[in-house]
Amino acid sequence: RKFESAGVIESRSLGMKGTYIKVLNDYLFEELKRE
Repeated sequence: RKFESAGVIESRSLGMKGTYIKVLNDYLFEELKRE
C-alpha cells in the first residue's frame, strides 16, 4: 500500500490492474538498473 496515495489518480484512470502492472514494471526496472 506504499504506492496507494501516489497512484490514486493513475488507478482511477487505468484501473487497479493497469496501475499494479505499471508499478511492478517500474520497480523491476529500477532493480535491474541497480544491478
